[in-house]
Amino acid sequence: ILGLFGIGLIKDYEIIIDVENSILQLIPGDDDNSEKYIVRSGFQSDIVHKIKLINNILKLKAEIAGKKLFFCLDTGAESNVINSGCHESVLSTIEIFRRSSLIGTGSRKIEVLYGNMHEFMLGEHSITGMQAMVTNLADMGKSYGIQIDGMLGYDFLEIGKVCINLVNGEILIDIR
Repeated sequence: ILGLFGIGLIKDYEIIIDVENSILQLIPGDDDNSEKYIVRSGFQSDIVHKIKLINNILKLKAEIAGKKLFFCLDTGAESNVINSGCHESVLSTIEIFRRSSLIGTGSRKIEVLYGNMHEFMLGEHSITGMQAMVTNLADMGKSYGIQIDGMLGYDFLEIGKVCINLVNGEILIDIR
């Protein structure tokens, strides 16, 4: 969604994504951008967490198994993804339920694991029951120009209503 519009067009907006009701709201900020305007939407949240825009990539810090990890937020991605290069303690928290082979760039076959993420913490809040793929994200991090340990996609967005406020540098979540 954010890639469709382009970050440049929406950086002065509050973006509310409600997957369950298929709603996307764009709420403009003040013309002078002098005030924080989270109150404009009246969004009620259970979680407020810092998010940064780096190289036009939304990046946030989370924790799994006590390890600090950097995730990019990809509103167009079908699944969450964890880098297979993460620390063993992180990977051991993922309950694998399926293996698959995918054809990557240059007809190269790669193995992908699918599982349920456990011990995912966003600040002080535990988010359980999210599915994730486990695969190598080294090339993606290089193309983004930033280090990433994972990517949050649709499986993350469906945990509740999500509000992204780039002016305040926050992501807010109203968990279902």
